[in-house]
Parts: sequence; structure tokens; C-alpha cells
Amino acid sequence: MSQGQHSIGDSANGRGGKPHGEALADDMLEGAEQIGAFMGLKPRQVYHLQDKLPVFQIGAKLFARKSTIVRWIAEQEGRAAQ
Repeated sequence: MSQGQHSIGDSANGRGGKPHGEALADDMLEGAEQIGAFMGLKPRQVYHLQDKLPVFQIGAKLFARKSTIVRWIAEQEGRAAQ
């Protein structure tokens, strides 16, 4: 195997953590239902606020990363405190 290639099960970051694909799957929310449950919103509210929330759309389905939502909320809190 050449340098830079990883076999299945190798850590993508080289530090013994989860492979990149598993970490991404754990961080991903799929659909307004999952996003709403994570944020304490109803799915309809997620659709209504999708232009303001850190979500992206693939086809008709919404997606978001948990880590991005947490960071976005912290940024909103920081702006409100100013």
C-alpha cells in the first residue's frame, strides 16, 4: 500500500480514533425529524427555518451535522451577549 492510503479499519486521522466515515455518520442528522429532535424543534419548524439554520439539502431531504449545529448555537449565543 502506498503512502497516504488507508486500509479498511485504519484510522483516517492516524491517532487511533474512529475511521473518518464512522465519525461522519455519527455526526450526521438526516431529515427534519432528526434535526428537530436534536434541536428541540418540530419538523415543521425545521422546514420553516431552513434558510436560517445550518442545514443543507440533497434532493428533497434536509441534512445537518450535529457539530455544526452546536457551533452555530454557540455563535448565536455570543452575538446575543454583545
